[in-house]
Amino acid sequence: MSAVNCSLTGGHSGSHLSDVTVLTDQIQFGQGEMTAICRFAVTNDIEYEGIEEFELSLIAPVRALLGSPYKTKLIISDPEDGSYSDYLC
Repeated sequence: MSAVNCSLTGGHSGSHLSDVTVLTDQIQFGQGEMTAICRFAVTNDIEYEGIEEFELSLIAPVRALLGSPYKTKLIISDPEDGSYSDYLC
């Protein structure tokens, strides 16, 4: 069995992660498996925040090698904040 951890960084203020929560701290791969799912939840709140950007990374592989890309950018663009139209411009 191989495993890799999911890490989330970033946010509105650079360290504000209350709107996104990683639900899967570690994903595991069985023999011959090449894909797995790292789940996260986005909280809908009433606070105006504008566009928020986070980075989801795969880190600390155990009996595995990480290929590229091992990270991705997540963007929360909330239409209720008016940030949706700002992002499209």
